[in-house]
Amino acid sequence: MRVITTANTITTITTTTTTTTTTTTTTTTTTTTTTTTTTIITTTITITTTTSTTPTTTTTTTTTPTTTTTITITITITITGITTQTPIILPSSPQLEPLMEALHIMTGIPISYNTLHYDTLHCLMQCMLVYWTLPCISNDTEYGDKLGIALVETATAASELLAWHTQHSCSSKPLRIWDLQRLQAYDKLQQQKQAQASFAPGSVIIPLELFEYDAAYHGAMVRAFGGCVIAQDDATAGQLVTQHGLLCITLDGKISRPGSMQGGWRGQAQGSTGPIAKKVKADQLQVAATAASSRLQEAAAAAQKMQHQLASLEASLAAFAEAQQEVSLLQQEVSALSKAAAANEQCYIQSKRAVADLHERLKQSQQLVDACACTDGSSVVKMEHLQDRLTAARRKASALLQTQEDLAAKADEASDRVILATEQMEDLNLVALEQQLQSKRDAWQGKIIALQELQATMSAIFCHIQAKAALQAKANAETNAELAAVAQQQKDIKEEMQGHRQQVQAAQRCVEDLQKQKDQEERSSSKVQQMPAHEQMQFQSRKTDLELFKERAKALQQALVVLEEGIAASRAQVVQTDEAVFEAVQDKFVALTANLLPKLELRTERVAQKVHQGLQFMYRSNSDKMGGWHCDLSRLSGGERTLVSLALILAAATAGAKSSLFLMDEVAKDKHGATIVLDSGSGS
Repeated sequence: MRVITTANTITTITTTTTTTTTTTTTTTTTTTTTTTTTTIITTTITITTTTSTTPTTTTTTTTTPTTTTTITITITITITGITTQTPIILPSSPQLEPLMEALHIMTGIPISYNTLHYDTLHCLMQCMLVYWTLPCISNDTEYGDKLGIALVETATAASELLAWHTQHSCSSKPLRIWDLQRLQAYDKLQQQKQAQASFAPGSVIIPLELFEYDAAYHGAMVRAFGGCVIAQDDATAGQLVTQHGLLCITLDGKISRPGSMQGGWRGQAQGSTGPIAKKVKADQLQVAATAASSRLQEAAAAAQKMQHQLASLEASLAAFAEAQQEVSLLQQEVSALSKAAAANEQCYIQSKRAVADLHERLKQSQQLVDACACTDGSSVVKMEHLQDRLTAARRKASALLQTQEDLAAKADEASDRVILATEQMEDLNLVALEQQLQSKRDAWQGKIIALQELQATMSAIFCHIQAKAALQAKANAETNAELAAVAQQQKDIKEEMQGHRQQVQAAQRCVEDLQKQKDQEERSSSKVQQMPAHEQMQFQSRKTDLELFKERAKALQQALVVLEEGIAASRAQVVQTDEAVFEAVQDKFVALTANLLPKLELRTERVAQKVHQGLQFMYRSNSDKMGGWHCDLSRLSGGERTLVSLALILAAATAGAKSSLFLMDEVAKDKHGATIVLDSGSGS
């Protein structure tokens, strides 16, 4: 008994051999869920593997040929762990010896049964299949669409092998040849060993450690088996993908790889590129240009009006400055008059004091005169002298009184001038304040008018945007309907074309049959005259049917050409739609990232010529634009990567009409992540 585990199941193969005199029959029962069929036929060995979605029984019968034997030997290395998984039934060592000898003779490459270790090979077979084959020599080929990989030493040998395959191969399948001298393979063995060391023993298996091979074939082995590792379970595979970025295959056949994102999106006003859509877009642009021109003219008129208001305000400010200067002069004059009034008041007080002193002296002089009147004549002289002094004092008192009256008059006049100046200053201040108030009222009125005009303009713009959005929604709905109709039409065309193809094939077969019959009947035309009447009528009827079938076949061929042209035109329209979607998403993504991350400049670029083949992020710092663009997002912080992802999601969501919002994660692109997403979705 030999146990071989495959990518999907663990199959126990029990070999029971019954020997008779002429026939040996081996029966094996397996259960597979794949889509791969491989047959290897040798002179003494026939190995057949049949796969389907239900339990099947594979019967291998080896008999001694009694007729001419066709030898079919191929060398093929096929890693089917990524897409299909098929159990392999390995023959015993004596059965492999003729095959190894034939391979050595034809290729010159020494291959022995001991190259593979069956004690450790089962772990590798849980994830991939290995076929050693060469180009087919006979017409009997059952390899499906598998590509053969031939190993040669030099480029000259590769050219000779290719020429031999072109001359002798009856199959249309291409041949893949690996030149060992020029073969390049990226060796990830060190990275895989580091990842293996971080897990428990037996959790991670490196496929290359399961083989022994000549050092000359190291590049081919690395190219074939060095790109992945084998993980024990899904959790280990997830850690290997997220932490180490390695392609992983679990023991039950699930594939986990670092994710990528590709596809397209139909954006607004981008679904149709015909002349009508271009005319509608041109009309919309013309309307927008007219509205922008009118708004520009209104803004110019408002600016001119504001300039007039500014000139009047400057004139008012100049008048106000002159009034302030005049008020300052009046204030200086009032201050001088106030000082003069204070001085006059001091003089008036001193004059009053002097008059009081003179009255007192006059009274004293009068007393002296009265006293002298009673004395002798010698006092007369004194009295006259005193009278003279009294008269002089009276004149002086009168002069002082006159001076006091003059000062009082001047003080009254100064007071009147001060009151008048104060009133004039108050009047000037009031006029200036009124002018300033009026200018402020005019300014506020202008601002209110400008605000009203701006509100009216914004209302008009909002109405225009609403109308444009309505037109855009209508155009998007029409585009959706057109695309749905195109998709349905393409589906109908495919179905109709398939039906036409079947009809054409049936008609061709019928025509061939009728042509054969016609040839036979023409060859036996000499016997037609001897046929009975009903056979002659049948012959003529068949001849008429033959002509009719020829015409139908010709019409079907023309219809098939028209259908294929329609499909080609639809593919071009899909490509144009993808390009338009990419441009729309690109513009929105750049605008969003410019607001979210002002220090960075981001964009998206194609990874290939076509958009649907995938996109990648490109970014650079605004402060260092000479440093070039980068595509490795690991240099960004976690928050920046989150904002970049959200910007792309929002750009893709807002680019379509009534589109849903999808949260995408790169891990969900592999089977491991997809299983987790489906489980979480079904649980919620």
